[in-house]
Amino acid sequence: MNERIKELCQTITQEKEIMETADKQIQKQVFQRVREKDRLQRQEEYEKKLKEAVEELTRLIVSREWTESKEKVEAIIDSVEDVAFMEGYIYAIAVLEEGLVNME
Repeated sequence: MNERIKELCQTITQEKEIMETADKQIQKQVFQRVREKDRLQRQEEYEKKLKEAVEELTRLIVSREWTESKEKVEAIIDSVEDVAFMEGYIYAIAVLEEGLVNME
């Protein structure tokens, strides 16, 4: 009888460990999917802003107002550089988060 109780306790412990491992794997997959979705959304926003900037620059150059619009062009370039910097910053944070998740 005592041996049977031990076996049942071991089985329960093993099943609990299996469930905890499965839960961790599911959490990791969900986190990775959310992170990938966020990355794709940021990429789309970045590409949209970049396209808008190129279109605006093209309009300015074609309109022969280049000398009058130099400051505006510089502001647009600065804006694109800021967006690119933030994208790199967010990517670095995502890499760090992934490293922390993988440490568990």
